[in-house]
Amino acid sequence: MLLTLILLHAPAEAADLWFGGSIDAALDLSPGSVSAPTMGEVDFRMQQGKVFVRVDVDLWTDLASPSLLQPYPPEWAMVQVGTEGPIVRAGIHNPNIGLEDWDYRNNYMPTYSNYFNGASPGRLLGAEFAWHFDNDAEVFVWGGSDMDFGWAEGEVLPEPYWTAGVGVSAEADLWSTWTGFVTYPQDGFYALFYSGEVYPHRLVTVAVDGGAGVSAGSPFGGGQLVVVGMPEASVNPTVRGEVNFDPDLALGSYADTGVYRSALSAGGKVAIRDWLQVMAEGKLMWSAKEAQMSPGVFVALNVFRPEPGYYTAVYDEE
Repeated sequence: MLLTLILLHAPAEAADLWFGGSIDAALDLSPGSVSAPTMGEVDFRMQQGKVFVRVDVDLWTDLASPSLLQPYPPEWAMVQVGTEGPIVRAGIHNPNIGLEDWDYRNNYMPTYSNYFNGASPGRLLGAEFAWHFDNDAEVFVWGGSDMDFGWAEGEVLPEPYWTAGVGVSAEADLWSTWTGFVTYPQDGFYALFYSGEVYPHRLVTVAVDGGAGVSAGSPFGGGQLVVVGMPEASVNPTVRGEVNFDPDLALGSYADTGVYRSALSAGGKVAIRDWLQVMAEGKLMWSAKEAQMSPGVFVALNVFRPEPGYYTAVYDEE
């Protein structure tokens, strides 16, 4: 009803519609473990005047141990009103902080980092107020229930898991940032998540990404350093190092959450077509609890329709 009223009062112009989707198939090999997580995604966007709608729906399965497709809460199911200056977003959305995206085809590596897996904000069921500046920078605040921190698997109507935060994002010729402060008062969780890239030369991108804070009084901090070669080419060799300071295991151990003490990776991705790419990564992980090393090899095949920008249904002219 709200969306209908908004569209009725939008300017009398044709809406821009975009439909997309993807199939992402991965193979994860580590001692004593083989998995093949596979995702199918259907995407829809609509833009008319100052109104923008985005819906991304995912289905997951593991081809190494086939089961019924596992539906997850939508990655996006959001209405945005406003394009320049003040903006309001409501529904299920993702505050724009951190280096990584839910769809790993958009990331530099086929595995997620420590702090994406173990600490960074999940999908937000709530609202966000943003101010968009002429130079494409944004300042934003949000509040609502985090659908990934507090929603147990299988729950349909879970108890709200309240969260709030403030952030800033900017993308310029020489640098970019997606940084914010987040709180989960029910867990005594307060953290700053910092993320930024610099582009010292067209042949290299350097990214620093991570967080620091407390969880129920226990401190934690760390992050990742990522160096990407030839970022504008079809082949992007990449190396990554991660460290995690977490003496009380505030974020959990490798066994129960996949959070490790440190890791080294080498790999990257190859764009075969603008709709087809292959990703690969060799990874050494040292567990947070036993300090034992575990190697892994991860490969992925991504078939997808290239997406417009984060908050638009229209492709950039470039």
